[in-house]
Amino acid sequence: MTRRRSAREPVVPEKEGLRRWARRVVVALAVVVSSWWVFDGGRALILGAYVTPQRGPYEGRLGPWADLVESLGIDPHAVGLKLFFVVVGAVWFVTALAYVLRPWLWRWLILFAVLSLWYLPVGTVAGLVQLALLVWLHPVTEAQGRRRLAERRKERAPPSREDE
Repeated sequence: MTRRRSAREPVVPEKEGLRRWARRVVVALAVVVSSWWVFDGGRALILGAYVTPQRGPYEGRLGPWADLVESLGIDPHAVGLKLFFVVVGAVWFVTALAYVLRPWLWRWLILFAVLSLWYLPVGTVAGLVQLALLVWLHPVTEAQGRRRLAERRKERAPPSREDE
């Protein structure tokens, strides 16, 4: 089992190259899926239909995600779902690009990756890869969690007599 790197521990150059590559994969997957959501949802709002295969056994059919959505009682062609694709896709796209300069946005990317898991099959695969890479890039160990909790409690605590 490998040991997790603490925030104060120096980064090994080879590992930093791998981390840089992982960040690029996360951003690329997020940009591809989110831009597709914006494009396909926007097209469906304007033209009334999503992009579907033009020939072959799946001609005119939506992907497996539509069956999942229908099983939940939601019409895949509903305007609300089309708006969901456009709005969530646009916010996800901007967040993915902002992550390049603001790595603290990783938690938001985890949220969007989880939101994409139902979008079978592409969103599911892309979301799982993003989740794995983001957890590897930004591990929150139990010790870090305890330390953050203690810091928050300390900030909220009333000043003691010793501080006066």
